[in-house]
Amino acid sequence: MRICFLLLMLFCLSYHAFSQIDVDADLKDWGDTSLRFEDKNNKLRYDYREDEDFLYIAIFKNFNAAKVRSGGVQLQFDTEKITDKSLTITFAYAIPTAEDPKKRLEAKDFIQVENLNGQSAAVIPVFNEHGISTAFRFMEDKSHLKDMRADGQIELSKIGRNKSIFKVEIAIPKSLLPTQKGEISLGICLRGMDIKKTGNALAHIYNGMMPPAAKTPYEEETNDSISFSEYFTKIVLE
Repeated sequence: MRICFLLLMLFCLSYHAFSQIDVDADLKDWGDTSLRFEDKNNKLRYDYREDEDFLYIAIFKNFNAAKVRSGGVQLQFDTEKITDKSLTITFAYAIPTAEDPKKRLEAKDFIQVENLNGQSAAVIPVFNEHGISTAFRFMEDKSHLKDMRADGQIELSKIGRNKSIFKVEIAIPKSLLPTQKGEISLGICLRGMDIKKTGNALAHIYNGMMPPAAKTPYEEETNDSISFSEYFTKIVLE
């Protein structure tokens, strides 16, 4: 009996150590980039874990990853369908200030929350009283821009895809979620430049038309950075 009890305690301790995540955007706690799930709409991989107090989510994107720099990442949580009343957390985004929209808060220092504890919207620091923590890392390789013409101009038809990588981790106290146990709806949104999802953010450039069809990886990535993409799934909290 005592041996069984000791084995049970050892299992509990090892499980807790496994599920505990250091929120630093390194992803070493997740086996680096070997995340379990694929989000085809946003062209990324993601994973989630939990312990007694927190839900952890990791995201890895290395395809058109520069899109994230425009509108950040938006996560949504609800018991059923995701709506405008769902708990929403937006981060990795330079949030415009209320006093002067041209001035932006540092993306690494602030996050935006909506429908948290009955409050419609608020901007809070990364180190906050709610216990939400985020970390992200963006790495960019612009070596493809070295392919220049003799006159010094970039030959767009020869430019490949931007070799950028985006990693993110977030920890959310389970007490803030719509439910702490059972099935929960998760939405992952990459807003690009169209952060309000009100149509193409750069539509005026194209005289109200959609961007031209992409003929190169560079043009495809540029068009993707303009658009709003979202993905919805279910996760189960134990």
